[in-house]
Amino acid sequence: FDNIGGLKPRSKVTIAGVKIGEVSDIALDPKTFKAHITIKLNAEAIQIPSDSSAAILTEGLLGANYISLTPGFAETNLKDGSVIAETHSAL
Repeated sequence: FDNIGGLKPRSKVTIAGVKIGEVSDIALDPKTFKAHITIKLNAEAIQIPSDSSAAILTEGLLGANYISLTPGFAETNLKDGSVIAETHSAL
């Protein structure tokens, strides 16, 4: 992500408004100067297509930031250690 806004560890990760996990780590990539976010997904969320995208959104006007995943259409699924390439930073 270029900008994570007020995203914090333990922020929720959702699909269609349903919590499927949480942010486990936030780090700065020293080469690209972009934020790398590590997320931990619940066991029932293991069938997420590998071409899914991630966006940082805000709950309401003054609410907390969270990550919303938008599933893609790939036949392969995200695996442990996969990278979501298409991201949309916080406004």
